[in-house]
Amino acid sequence: KGTLIAVGLLGSMSISMAQGDKASLQKTLNQYCGYTLKKDTAAIEKYILANFSTDFKFIIKNGPAMNRADWMKQELLQIKMAEKITVMQIMITSFKRSGNIISAGYVVHFAATGKMDTKAAKASKMTFDGPGTMSLKVKGGKWWFIEIKDTGGKMTVDGKPFDPSTIAGGG
Repeated sequence: KGTLIAVGLLGSMSISMAQGDKASLQKTLNQYCGYTLKKDTAAIEKYILANFSTDFKFIIKNGPAMNRADWMKQELLQIKMAEKITVMQIMITSFKRSGNIISAGYVVHFAATGKMDTKAAKASKMTFDGPGTMSLKVKGGKWWFIEIKDTGGKMTVDGKPFDPSTIAGGG
């Protein structure tokens, strides 16, 4: 299974991408990162519902696809579980617009502290670094996220490689 912990994307209350350009998309990513750093789950939920298509799919490397509702639930849970999020960056690495479709590559950098187990005496430091791809489409005159693919990455817990599929609810 792939990793979900830091792939929650994208950011303002609406995608102001009238021109459908790379700079506008990066701006929304930066805004989402701000919500995540603040652990503002209400803003993230509102954003996802307003900007991710009802037929949105999150495709996990070596795992099942999730629909919008399941992906949003997973994203919000993981943000709530973190005691403190110290790094959240999503950077566009490639961008192509063809008519009313945008395809973009990105890389995410994430770090947080939190208890992996409710019985743990102390919090662990978790990191994730990895690439992915996203697709957006104009529907009804508005840009909608239609797909995000987790294409791999590296997760660590307390500096040691970690496979999130080994815990309940893991990616």
